[in-house]
Amino acid sequence: MPRTITFTLESIDVLQLLDALESRAVAYEKTAALFRGEEVPLTEGEDALDSFFVPEECRDADEAKEIARHFRDIIEKIDDQFREPRQEM
Repeated sequence: MPRTITFTLESIDVLQLLDALESRAVAYEKTAALFRGEEVPLTEGEDALDSFFVPEECRDADEAKEIARHFRDIIEKIDDQFREPRQEM
């Protein structure tokens, strides 16, 4: 059974962490699309002329989708905790 780890970070660091996880999720979602033979989707604010994409290393679209989902699950867990009302001591 995995153990739970608690971090203490400033809010700006949590936002940076969420941004990095989002980038990883998008990279694996694009990799899955590439494996399926689909056009690689552009992310928000990106156009075809300035987009740059390097596929992630994985065996197939299913693995890429699974990894992307895992990143999305982590994002959701962190975001849920980050958005909880703070209890003042």
